[in-house]
Amino acid sequence: MTTLAWALAIWLSLAGFATLSAAMYRHQQTILRREVGRGATLSLRLGGALLLAAAAAPCVALLGGPVGTVGWCGALTAGAAAVAAMHTYAPRAARWSAATGPVALLAALLAVYIA
Repeated sequence: MTTLAWALAIWLSLAGFATLSAAMYRHQQTILRREVGRGATLSLRLGGALLLAAAAAPCVALLGGPVGTVGWCGALTAGAAAVAAMHTYAPRAARWSAATGPVALLAALLAVYIA
């Protein structure tokens, strides 16, 4: 798997898990500095799930179905570990990693289209 595909998959996973953590009421005070409403929480959950699903695209496109799925699981693990470390050591940094989600999604779509 190329370095670009790994970077995109991990970036999407990181943004997805950061977005999902922003949907949790426990983390909203730390990340967003306020609690958001039910509609925004549902939107954050949906956005996080879509980003995690999109992280599979670079892996499966370059490695095929079975091996790409294993690579996707590795990228999810790396993204989850990074978000857990951010919440422990630099909680405000999770806001910026969640905000990069749309950029990561566009970069992944572009990379899959080019490949």
